[in-house]
Order: sequence, then structure tokens, then C-alpha cells
Amino acid sequence: MAFVFGALGLCASPRAQDVSLEMTISASQVTLDEIVELVITVKGVQKNLPTPNITGLDDFTISSQGQSQNVSIVNGVVEKSVMLTFELTPKKAGTFRIGPSQMTIGSAVYHSNVVTLTVGAAPPPAASSQAKDLFLEAVIDKKNPYVGEQVTLRVRFFRAVNLLSQPEYTPPKTTDFWSETIEAQRNYYENLSGRRYLVTEITTALFPTRPGEVEIGQTALEVMAQTSTQQRKKRDPFSDPFFNFGGLSRGETVRLRSRPIQLTVRALPTEKKPSDFSGAVGQYSFEATCDKRTVEVNSPVSVSLVIEGRGNVKTLPSPALPELPDFRVYAGSTSEKMSTQDGRIGGHKIFEQVFIPRREGQLEIPSSRFVYFDPAKSQYITVATKPISITASGSGQGSFAESPFTPPSGAAIGSDMRTIRYIKKNPGRLRPTAYVILLDPLFIALNVFPALAILGAVVIRRRRDRLGSDLAYARARGAARQAKKRLSTAAKVAHTSTADQFFGEIRLAVFSYVADKRNISQHGMTLDDVCLALAQAGFTESEIEACRALVSKAEYARYAAGVIAQTEIDQALRDAEALLVHIMEANIV
Repeated sequence: MAFVFGALGLCASPRAQDVSLEMTISASQVTLDEIVELVITVKGVQKNLPTPNITGLDDFTISSQGQSQNVSIVNGVVEKSVMLTFELTPKKAGTFRIGPSQMTIGSAVYHSNVVTLTVGAAPPPAASSQAKDLFLEAVIDKKNPYVGEQVTLRVRFFRAVNLLSQPEYTPPKTTDFWSETIEAQRNYYENLSGRRYLVTEITTALFPTRPGEVEIGQTALEVMAQTSTQQRKKRDPFSDPFFNFGGLSRGETVRLRSRPIQLTVRALPTEKKPSDFSGAVGQYSFEATCDKRTVEVNSPVSVSLVIEGRGNVKTLPSPALPELPDFRVYAGSTSEKMSTQDGRIGGHKIFEQVFIPRREGQLEIPSSRFVYFDPAKSQYITVATKPISITASGSGQGSFAESPFTPPSGAAIGSDMRTIRYIKKNPGRLRPTAYVILLDPLFIALNVFPALAILGAVVIRRRRDRLGSDLAYARARGAARQAKKRLSTAAKVAHTSTADQFFGEIRLAVFSYVADKRNISQHGMTLDDVCLALAQAGFTESEIEACRALVSKAEYARYAAGVIAQTEIDQALRDAEALLVHIMEANIV
């Protein structure tokens, strides 16, 4: 399987024989929990270099870290080199040959060197902490749950050095799970092999939604941190105390990733499965209460059906009720309250039902059943409420009473009469007999406008609070505004003399909008990531290809601005405006 990288745009005189490819990696031996940096350097003086291909990456998770270029002029010959940087996360242990990369120019085929990487098993946290200032781990409490059974995911970030920036956290993808946060963040200290770490832990309850092989994706974290003096000595020729300024440490951007977690989810058994089972999984109790036992006919009785216990309470279905000839039954409100006990999600859910007696006498609301699957016992459990007795009196007969009509004694009209008295068709002009202050416009203005002002202030304050506390919400809300600003900046520099700046703003407008809407870092995003987001938002293949063409042209033009005509710049601006308008109308999440 070949892995294809983004197109390169290089501009110089056509001498294909000067083209060369070289691959390097940051380390030749790593463990499973480490990240390897792969750099592909393309040198040449060709006007248009084709896309290089590279093989041998099937056993790695790949993340692009962008590209850089270098220009040199020797004896009047311009030579450009482009370096593409990628992070590789190994999926398994072993020895791997990466490459060669390949590029075809005309009839000539160019190959890079081959690099070898040895991946060893990941050491336990206690051992790895001896050599690491920071590391990240993600663990679960079970790998073979039932559908709907809670799996507890704990993501822990260990650090033994000071941080110079707020960590940029990317949670794992949990496509096949219903997730519920147990504890957003907890900080505590832990000693590993004699070294003290500050641990930040995020705990999430996951409920699998389908059986089979499912995956919890990678957890990523990026932060600027101080590098210990011991680590600096390994790579810094100026680690002597004379240059070290008293042993002070310096900052370094650290990117951490956990390994994906594979689970095998068991389907709920079909043997002895009750016909009225509706999908509830956990451990529950079930009871019914009513607000009164004595009521008049056609008057309501409110009955609360309460399901309480451990499990995904939010998804519990409403209990089924049998046919009740003595009552009219109406569904009321539903409320729920989540709670956590010993790391397990639970709570209660209340279903309000309204029962209206149809007749007088001793009536009974029968028992209601609720069936759930208990994963601890691997069996279906049926619980039922107790019957509720109701005494209905006949004094409440009204428009809904179904008893036959009986005329009162001595009545002058019979049951067949339809008209009691003459109905006046034209009531004339109706007006209040006294002054009504509630209808006075001044009274309305003095009372309604202050209330509206207070309501507006509350809405604005809540919105500001949310923008300040919810980074994902703030980025999503401001995505369109930031994209429009970049387009405005691009329009101001839409000239051939500033073509590189113009196309840089065009590319950033598209990438930053998608990154803000999805609450991810735009650094490391690739064009494929953008196209995938558009595909998930419902874009057609032709629309996605138009976006790919625009961004590819922008990436090419940034490094070949000298051959871009003004007409191409004007057309690119129009295409970018149309593309962003279309993207903003879509639902990118």
C-alpha cells in the first residue's frame, strides 16, 4: 500500500537530472509508546515536481507536521529544496523498512534511500518515567463488555517538569460509543520509581452501541514544557555549566499520543430474552407512586414511574403500560438525574403519567413491568411495580362522563331538546365599563422594556461566560468571523507582488475554519483532513475536488509566486469566497 503525500510546488530551470530525494528519521530504535519524526527532503531545479510516493507505512499512524523550503543560488542556478515532516506512531513492535520514496519526472524515475526502524515493546509507566519528563497513557477497565455496558476510560497525563503553556488536549474518537464524562479533570501527585509526578486525569464512561470489534482512538496532547538539564546534556554541546546559566532549563514543544485501544464487544444473548425487552443494560429498581388515592370521575391522577440504578440512565425507554378500559392515560413529562458512585454512572429517570378515571367505583392501576439486562449476572431481569388502588366518586361527571343522560326531576325540557334560548347573532359594540391600566401603552413601556433589558443582559452574560469557559464553543462561534477576516486580508494583498502572502491567507482561511469548527489544532492538519470533514458534512465529490484544487494551487503558489498572473489571483479570490460561503452553510462538526 502506497502512502501519498501532498503536492509540492517548486519553480526553477528545468534540469531533471539535478532532482534528488532523501529520507531521514529522528531515531532508529524506539518503543511502542514513542513518536518518530520522518523528514523527506526533495531537492531539484525542476519547474514542477510531481508528488512523491512512499511505501512501508502500513504499520504506522501518520500525522503531517507541515513543510518548509530552502532556496540557494550557485553560479546563477537556483535550487530549491522542500522538507516535509511527519510524525509516525508505531502500531506494533518489530523491525520495519520504510521506503524508498519514488518520483517520476518525464521518463526518469528517482528513488530515495531506505530507512530502518526498530520498535520495541512499550515499558510500563514506572520504568519509562525514569527517562521521561512527560508521558500520556489511556487505559480502560474492561476489554470485552456487552453492548450498553459501561467501560471506564482513564486518560492520565504525567509531568515532572514545569509547563510553559496550557496543554492542547485532543480527546480520542469514540464513534461506536455513547460517552458521558465522569470527571472532567482531577489533579494529584504520584511517585513512580522514586520520581514525583503531577498527574492530570480525565475519566469518561463509554457505553458500546454495537457488537464486534470497536476502537477507542488515539488521545493527543501538545504542550510547551521545560526540558530537564539531564536531557539537554545528551544533545546540547553547550551543556557545560558555563553556558547553562546555573542549570536553568529551556522550553520545548512536546507532542504526546496514546495508543488506540481495541475492544471486542459482546452482543446481548438471545436465549431467554423477554419479548418486552427494550435495550436497558445495568442494574435497576422500579417503583410507581401516585399523588392521590381518592378522586372524582374525569379528574386526573398523576402517577410517577421511577427507574433507579446503575447504567446509562439517559437512554432508558418509557415502560410499556397495558390497555386500561377504566382510565384514559396521557404521557406527561420525563425527568432524569445522573450521578456517579465508585466510578459508575447511574441515577434515576422519572416518567410522569396522567390517569383519568372513566367511571366511579374501586379502580386499579395494574402493575407495570420493566426488563433490563444485568451484565454482572449475564441474564435478563424483570422488575415490576405494585398495583395502585384508586377510589373514584361520581360527583365529577362532566363533558367526559360516559354515563347515560338522566333529566332532573320536574324538568321542562327533554333529552331531545337542542335549543335552550335565542342566540343573539350581533352582540353590538363591546367595550370595558372602566379604564383598564394594563392596556395603557405607557404602563406597558414602563414594565415590559425593563424586563426585556434584564433578559437581554442575562442572555449576553451567559453567552460571555460560555465563551470564556467553553473553548470548543468559542472557537466554533468565531470560526466564520476569523475566516472572513482572513479573506479580507487576502483581498487587500491580492497582487502579484504579494502572491505568496495572498495564497497563504487563502489556505489559512479554509484550514482554520475547519479546525475551529472541529476544535482541533490546524497545525498538522492536511488537505485530506479538510476533504474528509467536507465529505462528512455532505459535500459532493465535485465540490470536494474543487476545494482540493484551490488549496493545492494555494500551496503551490506560495512557493512559486513569481509565475502567478494577476488573473489567476483574482480567480482564486473568487473561488475562495464561494467555497467558504458554501462551507459555512454546511454543518461541519
